[in-house]
Amino acid sequence: MKATTIALGALLALSTCSQNKVPTGQLNEAASLPTSFDFSKLGLRVLTSSVNRQQATMGTLYGNDLARQAALGGISAAQPGEVLALVTWRQQADPNWFGARIPGALQSLELLRTAPGSAGRLAVTYQ
Repeated sequence: MKATTIALGALLALSTCSQNKVPTGQLNEAASLPTSFDFSKLGLRVLTSSVNRQQATMGTLYGNDLARQAALGGISAAQPGEVLALVTWRQQADPNWFGARIPGALQSLELLRTAPGSAGRLAVTYQ
């Protein structure tokens, strides 16, 4: 009996995990990032997010593992190999939740990379 219950629970969990499709009309197309911006290739994860009510924007700061470790460790100087991306959207009303605000049109995508430079200095690239 117990084994049957566990097997049914596992089957239910697997069947719900395989349904990753977003219902029609529920995907926020306006907030989508360009396909050329590949999170998995850059190894980015969310570091923090912000909301600016005066400018009606919201942003998310992403970083690779090196940038994340520097932030968590309180390291104030940048290290070679860090990648940071700041994505900012205009806010829009959430059509599914009264009073809520969600990302709207993409406003900006800023990318900062650090690499070893000449004479022991750090080379910083900003896009």
